[in-house]
Amino acid sequence: FDFGMDFKPASERIGGERDQRHKQATRLLPYHVGFFDDYLRGIVPHDLVLIGADSGVGKTDAVTEIAERTAADRRNVYMFALEAEPLEIERRIKFRWIARTAIARAHSIVRDLNYPDWYLGRLSSRIGPLEAEADEYMASLTNLQTYYKGKDFTGADIHRLCLAVQDRADLIIIDHLHYVDIDETKNENSEYKRLVKTIRDTVLTTGTPIALVVHLRKGEGIREPLVPSLERIHGSSDIAKIATAAVMISRAPFAGREWHLAPTFLSVPKWRIGGAGRHVALCSYDMRTRSYLDDYTLGRVENGGRDWTEINTDTRPPWARRFRSSGCELTTVAAAPRRR
Repeated sequence: FDFGMDFKPASERIGGERDQRHKQATRLLPYHVGFFDDYLRGIVPHDLVLIGADSGVGKTDAVTEIAERTAADRRNVYMFALEAEPLEIERRIKFRWIARTAIARAHSIVRDLNYPDWYLGRLSSRIGPLEAEADEYMASLTNLQTYYKGKDFTGADIHRLCLAVQDRADLIIIDHLHYVDIDETKNENSEYKRLVKTIRDTVLTTGTPIALVVHLRKGEGIREPLVPSLERIHGSSDIAKIATAAVMISRAPFAGREWHLAPTFLSVPKWRIGGAGRHVALCSYDMRTRSYLDDYTLGRVENGGRDWTEINTDTRPPWARRFRSSGCELTTVAAAPRRR
């Protein structure tokens, strides 16, 4: 009687390890964000990836692009759009296709192209056949399944629905954690810890990776760090401990070189396979296409995270394939003061 401990010799467990590892590598899924794909290599089976950012920075845009482009690669994606209004995910994807196509064709609408005006129908007369072409593109995304929250949605619902699609799903996206209902009569931190454990158990049970968007608490102090830490994730500190990887997105405190480009910091404060990233990337978020450009500049944060300094080209790590120097000998960015 083994008391349910299930001990086995390591020499026995290691049998077939190489084949299993190589098989898992064939299921690698891109983030479709240059820095994350370079450093993390992609999303692997059994991953629970946290995606954190302040409100309005672009968490939903990031995971929507992951969903769209993964589905376009004929992988099955199931997205829980718990924060969104009905059809919001489909509309974001449709607009992104219109924007990219208009830019590629040098369409006259490019200068005035923006999501709010498109959403309100103010660009319809100028877009012309692009709208119809976008509808055809959307009809081809049969590998993307979306779920919009009803009145109540709990961790048990996530577990149940994930089990229901485990034989078909290549990736599950939950946007976001803090729109899952918890028992408000109990300790909030304990409830979120329990919820993330349920999600992690679901990943291990199904073998399907989950990308989980998380909300950040508001920072305190006059000068906040340029890059959010794991401690700012709303809820228990155990949320980050349970996850296999965590990525953070934050806006840089200055304008871009063009009106539609928003300088953005990307960081990896946790990665179980390779360790937390020592570098912080500076890339551009294109407000026309609502997506992140692939190339980036690498730097390091100093002074308690309040300063970012670009690294020299000759110190670029070997994994940084999309690295692009700013062209300056030295670039330093400091956090802007915040009003209390």
